[in-house]
Amino acid sequence: MKYSLQKYLEVLYKTDGNGKITLEDNEYIRIYGRNEDRSFNHYVKSIEEIREEIRKYGQVYNLYIGLGTVRGQSGTAENVRARQVLMLDFDKKDYPELKTAQDFTALFKSKLPEVFVHMIVDSGRGYHFYIAINRCVDIERVAATNKALAEITGADEKAALPTQLARIPTSFNLKDRNNRKPVNIIINALERSPQTFKSYHLQKIEGIIERIRQNEKNLETASPLPSKKFEGNSSYYCCEAMLSQGVEEGERNFALGRITKYLQDIKGYSLDNALKTVQEWNRKCRPPKPPIIVEADFKSYWDGDYKLLSCRVPNETDQAILNRYCNKYQCNSVFEETANTELKATEMFFDNNILRNNIVKDLTGFHLLILSILDFANMPLKKKDLVSRLTGRRTKKCCISDNTLRKVLEGLIEKKYVIYDDFDKTYAINRKSYKPTYTKYSYSASIQFINKIISPREYVVYLLLVRNLQQNKNVTYETLAEDMRISENNIGQYIKGLLEAGLINVYKNYNDKSQLCNVYSILY
Repeated sequence: MKYSLQKYLEVLYKTDGNGKITLEDNEYIRIYGRNEDRSFNHYVKSIEEIREEIRKYGQVYNLYIGLGTVRGQSGTAENVRARQVLMLDFDKKDYPELKTAQDFTALFKSKLPEVFVHMIVDSGRGYHFYIAINRCVDIERVAATNKALAEITGADEKAALPTQLARIPTSFNLKDRNNRKPVNIIINALERSPQTFKSYHLQKIEGIIERIRQNEKNLETASPLPSKKFEGNSSYYCCEAMLSQGVEEGERNFALGRITKYLQDIKGYSLDNALKTVQEWNRKCRPPKPPIIVEADFKSYWDGDYKLLSCRVPNETDQAILNRYCNKYQCNSVFEETANTELKATEMFFDNNILRNNIVKDLTGFHLLILSILDFANMPLKKKDLVSRLTGRRTKKCCISDNTLRKVLEGLIEKKYVIYDDFDKTYAINRKSYKPTYTKYSYSASIQFINKIISPREYVVYLLLVRNLQQNKNVTYETLAEDMRISENNIGQYIKGLLEAGLINVYKNYNDKSQLCNVYSILY
């Protein structure tokens, strides 16, 4: 999209709603021109006059425009009348590692994550970032705010004066006459999204600045929390280890994303509790990040649909970080690729709402299996398609009778976990009934059930066992028996069946109270 000079000027100055600049009788816009031989100040009142200045002088002069209007034809600070933008000037020579507007935007957001940039202009040798504010006549206050933003972001503090000028788009940067650079608008929110364009109250920006400075002060005075090695067993050992120990400088972003989704999706924390936990974790990091940056990044991860909890990640650097905090011997839910796995397993996710004790007590393994199959298919299925998927390759028979299948489907529809399309005669998962937290499990368990290698009850025990492990809940026979409302002896038999089927591994270890207990690993 090509952005216009007209809309640029509408951001800078008061207009009548039809794009015409409206100034008082003795109020002007300053145009400053300079080349190797001479300089000039011209004072204009309209967009047409500004265009004429560019037409006449834009090829041979470096042209600048005053960001504030002036009283009379004077460019001194005491005569600046009003401002409705803040501007940050980033020079490429100060940041040789940054090449593009996107690079500088990332720098800006790393310092001011809460602030929206309304316009970006390529000045030829750098970038000008504009923040629109409500028209303000307290020029000293505007200049002080602009300077504070420059200090925070690393922009040019000299370009934060009451008399601040900026290069005019559609002119040229002529510092090097043999290599003149056009001054172009990269983005203008007023032109791109006029319906949602909104200027800041200056007080809002001042509040953000004050909070950043207070955070920096708190970070300087707050003693870092001690790093402590995580000694226990956990369904996500890596996340608990990161939370307990803190991480190094190059590991913080990846760790924050993983920890955030762990607290949100696995632990089921509220946003406020998760943020509090993350801020405490940040104080263990070496070094900590500014809390305001941590909060902004945390909320971005929290609101985003990120899948950050896999044991294997595509980025080699992130995988190396993950490996440093992984301990398979103390990870209760590690998904291992075993040589004797006959069927290829797929990692799936089960809605924790359905696996709640008060819900799952009214469901059988067949109910959960149908939900697993529909979720795995990820599309509506006719009954014959369901029967086909319920037929094991080993047994060549459907694992559920026609009568039972009918009752199970009716029950799932009644509970609104499944939707039946009467026109297409298809069944599908009702996603509206699902909650944002889930339990990760191996689809090979469903395949084992279909092939009658495990029983319906063993399938339920498997899912509850995985759920409890991932939520750091007890997985004793007593707890599982209470969850399913059956005897401990039966639980023991079902655990044995899962062990024989190769879905879990069990070994003995001492807990924190020096008691010998079972430790479970989920085999993938």
